[in-house]
Amino acid sequence: MRPPHQVTRTRTDAAPADGASLYRHPDSPAVTWENCTETSKTKFLDASADRCVQVDRALFYRGLTTGGALTRIERITDRTARLQSFPTRCWAWWTDQTRLGRTSVVVPARCGLGCHVIPIQPVTVLHFFISQRETRESVRLHRLDGRLGCLVGLLVAITTISLPAASGAQTPAQTARADSLFSELTESTPGAAAVVVREGVVVFRAGYGMANLDHGIRITPQTVFDVASVSKQFDGFAVASLVESGAIDLDAQVRDYLPELPDFGLSLTVRHLVHHASGIRDWPITLAVAGWRFDDVISFDQILRMTWSQRELNFEPGSEYSYSNTGYNLLAEIVQRVTGQTFRAWTDENIFEPLAMSSSHFQDNHLEVVPGRAYGYNPTPAGEWTVSPNGLTALGSSSLHSSVDDMARWLINYDTHVVGGSAVIERMQTPGVLTSGDTNVYAYGLNGMEWHGARTYTHTGSWAGNRTVIMHFPDIQSGVIVLANSGAYNPTPPGRGLAEIFLDDLLGPSDPEKSRAQGQSAEPPPSPAPELSSDELEEYAGDWVSEELDTHYVLSVVDGTLVAQHYRHGTIRLTAQKPDIFVGNLFFFRPVRFERDISGALGDMFVGEGRARNLRFVRAAR
Repeated sequence: MRPPHQVTRTRTDAAPADGASLYRHPDSPAVTWENCTETSKTKFLDASADRCVQVDRALFYRGLTTGGALTRIERITDRTARLQSFPTRCWAWWTDQTRLGRTSVVVPARCGLGCHVIPIQPVTVLHFFISQRETRESVRLHRLDGRLGCLVGLLVAITTISLPAASGAQTPAQTARADSLFSELTESTPGAAAVVVREGVVVFRAGYGMANLDHGIRITPQTVFDVASVSKQFDGFAVASLVESGAIDLDAQVRDYLPELPDFGLSLTVRHLVHHASGIRDWPITLAVAGWRFDDVISFDQILRMTWSQRELNFEPGSEYSYSNTGYNLLAEIVQRVTGQTFRAWTDENIFEPLAMSSSHFQDNHLEVVPGRAYGYNPTPAGEWTVSPNGLTALGSSSLHSSVDDMARWLINYDTHVVGGSAVIERMQTPGVLTSGDTNVYAYGLNGMEWHGARTYTHTGSWAGNRTVIMHFPDIQSGVIVLANSGAYNPTPPGRGLAEIFLDDLLGPSDPEKSRAQGQSAEPPPSPAPELSSDELEEYAGDWVSEELDTHYVLSVVDGTLVAQHYRHGTIRLTAQKPDIFVGNLFFFRPVRFERDISGALGDMFVGEGRARNLRFVRAAR
């Protein structure tokens, strides 16, 4: 009887090109070697994971794992490859990416020494990782110079960090401190999932609270969340990649790619969109003023049609920073037009599949079934929970669904550059410059800052009961991700707490004086609000129409209060703040400002400020 782990090697009747062979495990037929010269991809699959395979003379190979075991070697250039079988019961694969100056080797720790004999092409930096089903160990070599290297028994000479398979290199004390950050999340509340990456290795991953309160489903590190605005960095990656390939010109006019956009008479470039310096109105406020509710179905096409109707910009492009979700939707549309692919297909092919982010996708159909998804919730004043509907498909600015396990792969790629390359990542981390000469730290979906003395790139997200945060510390190759499904939850404090627990020795000290000074800053006291009689308020009454938004509000005086009535939003109370300036009791209907002509007669009404300014309404003839 054949031993259970014995491996036999057989030739196929029609062997693939490049001398590749088909290997079969005697007890498992799930072994294939596929050489696809037309697509420049080669795959090696073996579900048994009982063999060590050496790949040499193969530039730009990629090894992918599932559940800690290698499931695929994928060739991403058309270079010749040669596979050699070793008698040891293990896997090994290596990636030589000369352009990036990196070579990766991965083998299980149980593997015999033969698996560590790997010829290396000319490289400057070598990353050497060892993994095992029961335990995970990380070994790293820096600055391995030379034309040809060989790894033979190097485990004796280098430091090894042993990590428990389930949760990483944390101590019981660290785990207890981490759990305490999420103590409010229970079996009767929505919750959160979190992951910590330390020097390229996942050292903590956990889930708290419930993904589905109806059915009592717990949150795990595999639970899928809508990551909301954290999605923007994937849009930024797509744009940066296409800029590097020459498909997108940052300084080209946006209308060169999207001629439907109105001509505002000003230079509006792709670069302005990337850095939130475009002046394009933000769609959440704009659509709300137009009568939309956030529990409506809001599609990507509807957002684009809103933008095609915009009559003026918030400001001259490049003159200031103003966060605009719409700008990133326009970037996603540019990606679609220059590639001829849907945004979802491009990100699947160029990000999620290469990084084995199998739970990640951009939602382009709000009715799609998403396995393992957490529902978003919002609290009621009575302390109960309600489901927050999510009918949004805002490609580029939001609508990415992912898990913390998948997002950890993305975070690690910021430091390994396996997908995209160093030029793309460096571009994403390059700040912009306003026309005033001031630095604009926002770029490609990343917000640059300094925290605990460390260079930090971060972003938060908020939509439909989902609250998210990602923090990346490139100088220490570390980061934190927290994804939550409660609209009342702020993931940033526990995210920072996790960084302080697991990365404290790598980060610098906090600056309490700076934090205290920032906390003491205050707005000047407001001017006294004018008191207006009912007769004075009647001057503002009438039917106010916005041609741009295709909507109208009827203003009238009710019991001495000026109100605005809308067929979807109902009655909005307006409170005088300054002469001819009012504030509505709903968040989007503020301020409401009236202009007067030189004679003092009341002119047009303007709603909004900040991200969506001066939405014009004209009073219909009485």
